[in-house]
Amino acid sequence: METILNSALIPWLLALCLAIVAAVALAYSQREVVDTGIPALLARMMGRYGLTVRDVDTPGLARRFYAARRICATCQRRLQCREWIREAPPDDIALFCPNEEFLAHIVRK
Repeated sequence: METILNSALIPWLLALCLAIVAAVALAYSQREVVDTGIPALLARMMGRYGLTVRDVDTPGLARRFYAARRICATCQRRLQCREWIREAPPDDIALFCPNEEFLAHIVRK
């Protein structure tokens, strides 16, 4: 009886493990965060402005940078942002971006 129970339970446990692994892989594939913990679009937007994480890694900007990351991660304009990053001329300004003022402030420093 015990071997019958084990033989029925093992495939079920394997299927459950595979489902968990697939769910985690799907969740990670849909994340838009680069290795630094910055949303990928914010990192790309910063790159368009000629900025890196080092430019905002100061005590005076830390709180504003944290807020900018949070704003970007929850922004509803991702599609517009992707299109702007891909198609806009280098000297264009992303006026639609809720973080534009923050990015422009860093550039002016």
